[in-house]
Amino acid sequence: MVQTIWFKVIGQPVAWTRPTPFLAAKRVVVTPATLMKFVRVLTSKRMRLKRAEIAAVAKLHAPPEPFQGAVSVSLRFVFKMPTNWPVAKRKKAADGWLFRSITKHGDNDNLEKLFNDALEDSLVFFTTGDQQIQTLSSTRWYGAEAATYVAITEIVEDRIPPWAWK
Repeated sequence: MVQTIWFKVIGQPVAWTRPTPFLAAKRVVVTPATLMKFVRVLTSKRMRLKRAEIAAVAKLHAPPEPFQGAVSVSLRFVFKMPTNWPVAKRKKAADGWLFRSITKHGDNDNLEKLFNDALEDSLVFFTTGDQQIQTLSSTRWYGAEAATYVAITEIVEDRIPPWAWK
């Protein structure tokens, strides 16, 4: 039986950001070996809080047992529409009819990365980490309220369509 978990994380989506290589008053030479030592210190507080919030919501919707095989993750990032939009445009966006190119809220890779890391932190969906994610799709929209809609589906191998093997 194919199992799908749906949930919603309320609030403005936050993109993963790279840690900055400088500490407070002194410059630090960051190499790959020393970077991990500073990652926790250098990541933004906003990003850490959002990651913890996503993990907490994910735990509330956890399956009885973590997924053993491959999974498909679908993410829909909804950003709050700007207040200076005309009423007609705001109504279209609130009704879900306005798909608009969003370029100022981070790219999809970084939005997805923060989400995948948070799901891995929750320790309830995956047995071997986010390497179990076989397919990942995401879209960015404007809407009346900011939120992220998540669907995680277990992939059953005998249900893979024949065209996927070509």
